[in-house]
Amino acid sequence: MTEPIYLRLANRIVQRIEAGELRPGAQLPSEAKLAELESVSLGTVQRSLNHLAESGVLVRRHGRGTFVASAETPAQDLKHFRFLDQDGETILPVTSTLLAIEHVGPAGPWAAFLGAAPFFVLLRRLLDVNGEFKVYSELTLAGPRFEALLALDPKAFDGVLIRDYLTQHFNCPTLSVEQRMTVGPLPPRVCPLVEVPRETSGLHWELMARSYRDQPAIYQRVYLPPSDRPLQII
Repeated sequence: MTEPIYLRLANRIVQRIEAGELRPGAQLPSEAKLAELESVSLGTVQRSLNHLAESGVLVRRHGRGTFVASAETPAQDLKHFRFLDQDGETILPVTSTLLAIEHVGPAGPWAAFLGAAPFFVLLRRLLDVNGEFKVYSELTLAGPRFEALLALDPKAFDGVLIRDYLTQHFNCPTLSVEQRMTVGPLPPRVCPLVEVPRETSGLHWELMARSYRDQPAIYQRVYLPPSDRPLQII
């Protein structure tokens, strides 16, 4: 079955984004100019752009134009969750420390989501919430695309949101996230990091992020110890 012209155009645009020719936040040419450049009708361009906007790849702003989606977040906010004071409104300050950037093998829970790869890159991070308790996370990426991270000093990420870094340097914004949560004993390796006794129960949280064309991009596991601070999902 022949692929519709508007989908072929949409794929060409996404390929330019993935290749870094169009960066997150960049403005596309006008619809008329795109029609001229691609030798297609104006209706085909409009249908293609609308399709990519519905997929989260592009953002269309009335009177301003069409832009490549950007997933950047203010530095004081966590990307998918934050803790609140007992008033339910005040956001508790969080300090993030990247502990290590590691090469890991092809076998692991991340592979079921990210797919087969010869190796993966694991970023281990510790969050200090208002000096009251700590949260530990492991963020995994497919190795071949993100291998350059292994040469970086973890301190380079001080004050930097990892997802924003991936957007800026690897053209890999988070456009959608699936989340799963369970409660049970925290893994033995995690308990010393979050400073709780072994076999302490806590929240096990999986976040599976997708980027352009709904492709799996990030697999993250977050471990939260018991706390009476409200947790807000963003």
